Amino acid sequence: MASKNATDTHKRAVNLKVRDDIRGLIDRAAKVHGKTRSDFMIDAARRAAEDALLDQTLVQVDPDSYKHYLAVLDQPPSGEGFERLMNAPKPWQPYYCQRRRFAGKRTISNHSGLRRPTIHRPPAGSRR
Repeated sequence: MASKNATDTHKRAVNLKVRDDIRGLIDRAAKVHGKTRSDFMIDAARRAAEDALLDQTLVQVDPDSYKHYLAVLDQPPSGEGFERLMNAPKPWQPYYCQRRRFAGKRTISNHSGLRRPTIHRPPAGSRR
């Protein structure tokens, strides 16, 4: 019996039943990437499998390393990049909208923290 190793090139079939609309979607995506349907599906399945396994990875460290890790997390952020980020315009601040060509227009909140321009309608009975 032959031993299995990482360089083993034997391939085995995997049969899948897929709805026509999903198959069409896969075919379009494969074409965009310049791959065959099989190669595209194998790559996508491999990436999904790696992600699933990486999500389950347990990292074990000694107690001193863990204490150091927690101490680093507890430190307040600082540095030039942090200062620049904190001073950058925020989408939920009124002047951000003004910089986005909404200057002079009233805005109202949609309760999600984002702001949108108010729709200005003419008073009832007036003509445009």
